[in-house]
Amino acid sequence: MQYLSSITNKKILGVGPLIGQIDQNTSSGDNISPDDLDIIQWLDKKDRFSTVYVVFGSENIWLKENIQQIARGIELSNVNFLWVLRYPGRDGRMCDVEEVLPEGFVKRVKDRRIVVSKWVSYAQIMRHPSIGGFLSHCGWEFYN
Repeated sequence: MQYLSSITNKKILGVGPLIGQIDQNTSSGDNISPDDLDIIQWLDKKDRFSTVYVVFGSENIWLKENIQQIARGIELSNVNFLWVLRYPGRDGRMCDVEEVLPEGFVKRVKDRRIVVSKWVSYAQIMRHPSIGGFLSHCGWEFYN
């Protein structure tokens, strides 16, 4: 940040993420929404920093081919992952994630993944001790 400030001659201020520290003496399940309990219980079984949280938001609609390429990369990485994937079908309703993922993907990665198509508590997931990486579009807009 200091380097960027020096080369642009502007004051640079880093912002975010706005996620509190986890108290190591408390359970990651404290104050969990009942809707997210299954996800937290799955994360609780994973080693510290062993899981990648994958989310691209719901505003950007990616081509099916792009999602399949991301899935192949995740599969080849051989890491645990939580992927929040919401994909609209032709009728505007969210379709089953298996329809957009590569054939057989869900079965091939079954022991190290959870793929959900519902809203999840971003802050709760990001501060979970098993999360060691985050894959996102980071606010960039994509248009197909």
